[in-house]
Amino acid sequence: MVPAPAARRMAAPRQRLALGLLCMLLAASAAAGEGGHGVPRSAKRAAVASAVAGSGAGNRTAAAPATVGKRDEHAQGRKRAAAGPAAGRKRDDAGKPRRRGDRAPAPAPGGAVAPLGNTTTPAGSKLWLPALPLKTWGRYIVDQRGQRVKLRCVAWSGGQDVWMVPGGLHRQKLWKIASMITWGGFNCVRLHFSVEMVVRSVKGSAWVQQKAVAANPELYNKGPLEVLDAVIKALSDVGLMVIIDNHTSDAMWCCSGFDYNGLWYTDKWSEADWLHAWDVIARRYAWTPAVIGVGLRNEPRPTIVGGAARSPMWGAGGPGLDLALALEKAGGAVLSHRQSYLVFASGITAARDLIAARLRPLVLRAGWPHGAHVNNQLVYEAHEYFMWYGPLANAMQYEPFKLAMDASWGWVVLTNTAPVWLGEFGVQPWDVHGGWWQSMKRYIKERDLDWSYWLLDGDQGPSRNMNARDDLGLLNHSWDGWEHPEMIEELKQI
Repeated sequence: MVPAPAARRMAAPRQRLALGLLCMLLAASAAAGEGGHGVPRSAKRAAVASAVAGSGAGNRTAAAPATVGKRDEHAQGRKRAAAGPAAGRKRDDAGKPRRRGDRAPAPAPGGAVAPLGNTTTPAGSKLWLPALPLKTWGRYIVDQRGQRVKLRCVAWSGGQDVWMVPGGLHRQKLWKIASMITWGGFNCVRLHFSVEMVVRSVKGSAWVQQKAVAANPELYNKGPLEVLDAVIKALSDVGLMVIIDNHTSDAMWCCSGFDYNGLWYTDKWSEADWLHAWDVIARRYAWTPAVIGVGLRNEPRPTIVGGAARSPMWGAGGPGLDLALALEKAGGAVLSHRQSYLVFASGITAARDLIAARLRPLVLRAGWPHGAHVNNQLVYEAHEYFMWYGPLANAMQYEPFKLAMDASWGWVVLTNTAPVWLGEFGVQPWDVHGGWWQSMKRYIKERDLDWSYWLLDGDQGPSRNMNARDDLGLLNHSWDGWEHPEMIEELKQI
């Protein structure tokens, strides 16, 4: 062992040398401008470490720079990895610690999941995608690390309408709408399409009117699917997940009992057209991780086909009415392109009734009917609205409401069968203190549901009135701010 006085004498020249090197680096950094971008960060850290270590014992000064340098190499490796999937990133662009509030520890073998933290994001911040793709674990959706991912989505309508593109692109920049969604505390977006939009796009007979994307000149002369590509990219760039939903067959506003679109086929668009549309969509986004799943058909309900009234059934009624069979066919078309899509399946009676799924659960395959079974990708979807209760909505009491929901579709999560995604629910802002909304909020929290709020849009769209707002829409008419900020706060509570 070197005596202490001798060690200090040996360390002094090394310390002076390291300090001199540090000064040279700092001078070079200043000359390079921009805060030292011309000097590798690892070299700076090594110099600092050498200078600090030089003041210690002489038999440890040589090892310190190498150790610090190795750590820096690992850090740089992590940063390089972060340039790929966003899930690998640990810090945001401002250097602040990454928020993980929308993810919880993995479910325990018994199915317990730790409580979720706050999922709101500060204004101007960027979300981080989880470790994709997602899958199911009993009643929960989890990422590739087995951590809970709770979907807090908002519906961005328009892709199913006559303009065939998401709304608001005529008034506001795409990137700004995407940013507004993150500021609202959402982590995913439900986008819609019609069978007509996809089939006509493939045939080259669909085009986007310039007025539909007037605020986004880069989208001029694009087809509907190309605009959808751009929208999905803008959403994924700010860390939002996407669920693509088949909302209608015809390009139109939805929904009613007299719109002829209650089944997965119409007089104009056949079941084969519907399956073809899903084949196109699933293949197109098979390599887009942010597209986490697909909603096979929106609100199956009684309708008129061939001049006759028809009503979908679950596990009965034959090929023309058996919704469960039709959903399995479409699921096979989707999963044949990527088995890691989450498949969202709605029940009958406008997605309010999953009772028959107790006896006839869906079976997913990668290609119907003989493809391999695909497990842990099925999510059941339910919808619930205040207007379905008429004047009784605001007088709703929680206990009977809870019993009705549990009997219709809540049993799916209570029995740990699969996740349930409340794919649509909404209320007029002036009714937030009413019985239905308070019961709905409480039920979502008590059952710990994944959800998607209806509606983001700041106007009624081209099929109704472009100059009027939708009472359920969150954005203002300019699509650049919240019409009712109190609704955003209401949603952040769940």
